[in-house]
Amino acid sequence: ARPHPKRPLFWQPAASDLLRFGGTVLATNLVNWIMSSVDRIVVGRTMSMTAAGLYSTVHNFISGPTVTVLALLQSVLYSASARVQDNAQSLRVAFRTMFGVVGLAVVPVFFTVAVVAPTFMRAVYGERWVGGEVVLMPLAVAMPAFLLMGLSTPILWTSGNVQQEFRLQIPIAIVWTLVLLAVSRHESLALLSWSICALYYARALVIIIATIRAVKVTLFEIAGLLGPGALVAAGVMATAATVDYGLSSTLSNAAVRLTAIVFASAAAFVLMLRLVRPLLQTDVHAFLLRLSERVPSRVGKRFAQRLFA
Repeated sequence: ARPHPKRPLFWQPAASDLLRFGGTVLATNLVNWIMSSVDRIVVGRTMSMTAAGLYSTVHNFISGPTVTVLALLQSVLYSASARVQDNAQSLRVAFRTMFGVVGLAVVPVFFTVAVVAPTFMRAVYGERWVGGEVVLMPLAVAMPAFLLMGLSTPILWTSGNVQQEFRLQIPIAIVWTLVLLAVSRHESLALLSWSICALYYARALVIIIATIRAVKVTLFEIAGLLGPGALVAAGVMATAATVDYGLSSTLSNAAVRLTAIVFASAAAFVLMLRLVRPLLQTDVHAFLLRLSERVPSRVGKRFAQRLFA
């Protein structure tokens, strides 16, 4: 009924804004890529081939799921936030819900992996990889900060502050590189890994503070959102550590021991969720209730609804 125009379009009114926005996002992602790669470059140049292989393998293993989940959630969160970018209240609700849910679902998992890191390495990679826990433990602790920072970025962009993230990431990248170069002189893989963990949290703190200022969320609200997740993490970590310690003297098979830890931790996770339910913020509680309605199996749906009702 109305065919596409045949004449080439070399420019359009919004082209300048689109190029400016796209260029800033591209530059920011390049800076982020540099920071995500410089640690392996430093390890490869300053430490042995064994240390470089150990660090790279463990890093890929623990960060792979996080990067995959982040790539999926970032696109969804950005699209959803873009639709309500002129509605400050909706952006606040999205940010608060994201923080609360990640605190509940992600922090306990990674912190528990850190607590049982030696058993985890033996069960997954075998006895030849003993010593890998010095990398696994700090990187597992760092992953929640990495995820929370990555999920804050779409909110910051849609609130009209895409250039602010780029301006913040440049000095962070410089400090990141200098710290790693300074720490690498000690040739300690454990020290380097814990330094990277600290850098992840410092970087996340800068981006998250910029985001909460943009959407006008207070630090007190953030503490209230992360509090239930911290309690759940403490309960699950205590359970996992107790089971691991109790079985270490009687059960030498690390894979069987890790299986027992997983089941005990899952039971503790469900129990702690039930206990912290009264502490959940309204936005988080409402989201979990909506999510429980989408559980595919009838039994699972009934269990989820009873858990959060």
